[in-house]
Amino acid sequence: MKTFFALLCLLTSSARADLSTHEVFKHFIGSWKAASELKDENNNIVTIKEEWTGKAEGDNGFVIESKVTFTGDVGQTTLEGVVKHQKEKLP
Repeated sequence: MKTFFALLCLLTSSARADLSTHEVFKHFIGSWKAASELKDENNNIVTIKEEWTGKAEGDNGFVIESKVTFTGDVGQTTLEGVVKHQKEKLP
């Protein structure tokens, strides 16, 4: 995840105006889901489910929406977030 955010920061200087055709951002357009299980230090299973959506917003914006749910023996936690990249013209 840190790598993705680093890419967002590094690619702000691209000359291409439309992020939906940008050589990196075009691969993040769409929706995807993932699921996995982890064991904690007591061998209790924690399940993780993720849902992500990426879309170009206009000619110079990109939005990623995410929802991650952790379920274990102590209950369930859901984290939701939005990352918005807005390319701005340099003076």
